[in-house]
Amino acid sequence: MKNEFIIPFYPNMTFAFRTHTYAENKNTFIGLLCEEDGFVEPYCNLTVNLSVPLDKDKAFIDVNNIEARLIQYLSENDFISNTGYTKQSGYVLYPLYQLNLEKIKQHLAYYKGEVPWKNNTHIS
Repeated sequence: MKNEFIIPFYPNMTFAFRTHTYAENKNTFIGLLCEEDGFVEPYCNLTVNLSVPLDKDKAFIDVNNIEARLIQYLSENDFISNTGYTKQSGYVLYPLYQLNLEKIKQHLAYYKGEVPWKNNTHIS
């Protein structure tokens, strides 16, 4: 993968973002891919779609399925920043984050240096 970054508490893996939009309302989707031992695979979906139309640079973060330390790392490294707003879905309060799309674009997944990961172009 090209454009990858390292997360210190996952020492044997490199990461890159993938992006898309949700079909329902065109909100921004952000996912993470990882490469480990030469294999690239999806690591997690960073965002969730809660059926609320949002600006392109905002998204609810999936605190129900992602480690808190990963969210903290992404926040401390200026990929995302908490707006202080939350929305409940089921038993979970999902925080709304500002997405640093310029920084995320610098780390979009390119596999083997040739073909960008599918649908990464919507945040250009």
